[in-house]
Amino acid sequence: DQVKAVVLAGNNRVLSAGFDLAIFGSGDAAAGFAMLRDGIELNARLLRFPVPVVIAATGHAIAGGSFLLCSGDHRVGSEKTRCQANEVAIGMTVPQSCVEILRMRLTRAAFQRAVGLAATFTGEEARAAGWLDEIVAPENVLSHAQQVAAGFAATLHTQHHL
Repeated sequence: DQVKAVVLAGNNRVLSAGFDLAIFGSGDAAAGFAMLRDGIELNARLLRFPVPVVIAATGHAIAGGSFLLCSGDHRVGSEKTRCQANEVAIGMTVPQSCVEILRMRLTRAAFQRAVGLAATFTGEEARAAGWLDEIVAPENVLSHAQQVAAGFAATLHTQHHL
């Protein structure tokens, strides 16, 4: 009851690069399936989290990291933030639940380019496409995300958060 908002951030290089491709390539189907299941469950938990989730895209959001990014309620990045669902470029199928997360967040044109063509979106183009809600200076991404979360915590009745 005391937590009113959450900030999720990566490091300065990457928010998340997604799943471990070595596990997928290992031939261990059970391990690959378990990792995929856990990643999809993380996205689902973020989407239904009982308080606002603000994602500080302090670095790139690639592949599974792009689904993680789009699972947040509010997403802050910089002109250097690169967003890409690159599965089609590396011979993988995007899980349907992840396709729906992207469909929910991205504009129609950006969705087609992202899912069908593995297009890369950076900075203002990522914001206009729907990957990000705000662009700030790279050194301010985390602090601004924390300010946004504090604003949500102070003004929202989280028992009604969807």
